[in-house]
Amino acid sequence: MVAPLTVLAECNVRPGSLRGAWKHVNNAGFFEQMEFTSEGERNIFNSWLHDRPEFAGASWSLKNCVLRIWNPRDPALSFVYSVRMQGAQRLNLREAGQPNAEYRRIKAEP
Repeated sequence: MVAPLTVLAECNVRPGSLRGAWKHVNNAGFFEQMEFTSEGERNIFNSWLHDRPEFAGASWSLKNCVLRIWNPRDPALSFVYSVRMQGAQRLNLREAGQPNAEYRRIKAEP
């Protein structure tokens, strides 16, 4: 797993602000479309590539603007991002050594 990135002192992202569906807008980043949800105590991550399921039932956590996504079926497919929000509709993910991935909210979770 990749080591977390250095995080700035002020984090503007909370778990509730991630919940919902997102679509990439700059063609950077691993995920084309993704969704953050919760069922009870478990945070669930799903993603789609070309409108087909890519990750289903992975887990996610957020602490101090570090987002961790892990797939219990294949731990090699785990990700660590530095995360920032620009308002409620824009999400930026940054993985070490990679360009900034920008996402637009396509559906909020109620």
